[in-house]
Order: sequence, then C-alpha cells, then structure tokens
Amino acid sequence: MESILEQTGVLDRTVFTGMLLGDHKRAAFQCAELFVQPSYTEGFSNSVLEALAAGLPVVISEQCNFPEVAEHGAGFVVPLNDASVGEAIGELLSDVRLGARMGRNGRRLVDERYTWQAAAASMAACYRTLLRERS
Repeated sequence: MESILEQTGVLDRTVFTGMLLGDHKRAAFQCAELFVQPSYTEGFSNSVLEALAAGLPVVISEQCNFPEVAEHGAGFVVPLNDASVGEAIGELLSDVRLGARMGRNGRRLVDERYTWQAAAASMAACYRTLLRERS
C-alpha cells in the first residue's frame, strides 16, 4: 500500500495508525470526513457499523456484505476496483452536503437497527410472532 501511495504522490498525506481503541478511535472518527473500506471479504463489519454510528458517510466494497448502506443512503457500496472506489471518494469529498446527509442517514440506520434497544425490540417481535403461531 505504501508503494502505491508513494507512486501516486499521496504518501505524505497518509497516516497508518495501526489498531485504534477507545478514545483514540473516537478521535479518529471525529476528525474524519468519510470512512472507506474496500475489503475483499467481510462477514459483518463492525468497523463499518462504528463509522456509521459516528455519523460518517462510508464507501465500502460489495464484499463488505452491508447492502443497507446503499438502501438507506448512508454511503456508497461499490465494486472492488480502483475506479469505482476512487469515484465514490471523490464524490463525497467534492459534495459536503451529500456527505453530511449520508452521515445522518447512517447514524439513523444504526439507531433503528443496530442498538441494543433495536435488537431487543426485534427479538420481542419475533417471540410475539412465535407465540401467536403456537396459539
């Protein structure tokens, strides 16, 4: 990655942080304009969920298996290639309002589907349905 960034002339504007935890991770999200995860394979990405919860628009590859991002207008789900990822990043960096709107949509998505309260409500609804079917 470093050699690619050096060849394209952006290595001096890149920081490799390694794993961030706690306050350091929160600070990084607060300073970020967007979150990009061009992954080859993901089951369920906690890092994408954390970025959405932080109100960041996201650019993720289709292999992240998080179609709700596009469905809820919280970011771009793109094919895993340089052109698609770069175009999505460029669009977000050039349109601050779009990024802000996607960030709000992502935060709303997390609140509606991925909080403990949302999970509990979903489980309660499932149990109610099962009990009705048994009656």
